[in-house]
Amino acid sequence: MNADSKPQPKNVVGRPFKPGDPRINRAGRPKTFEELRRTADMIASEMVPGPNGEMITRGELLLRSWIRSKNPLLQRAFVEYWVGKPPARIEAELQPKTRLILHYAHEVQASTVKALPSQSDDHKFNPFTGKN
Repeated sequence: MNADSKPQPKNVVGRPFKPGDPRINRAGRPKTFEELRRTADMIASEMVPGPNGEMITRGELLLRSWIRSKNPLLQRAFVEYWVGKPPARIEAELQPKTRLILHYAHEVQASTVKALPSQSDDHKFNPFTGKN
């Protein structure tokens, strides 16, 4: 490429932008997460007609659509926002050298449950009755 040649135009897909084109997004993408959150909050607080004709927020309308949805993921999301997420794991403090073995009911029968070898006979615990 010499100094006299013009730069080659880039391959443009679709119609290129021209000055004053309404398709141009002058605001651009949000600079920070907080800005995005403020925008989402503004949109969610806009008032719209509800199912009975009364004015409700877009956020409330969204939650109402989630609870009526046939999609169980949306129903679960509604419940998690309503009462909180269930704990992801069970946390317990165990004494040193104590083993905790959890079984689903279909994996083990009550007659096959035995005390761990490290337990003495007077400290056997039956997980199905909850008694020693």
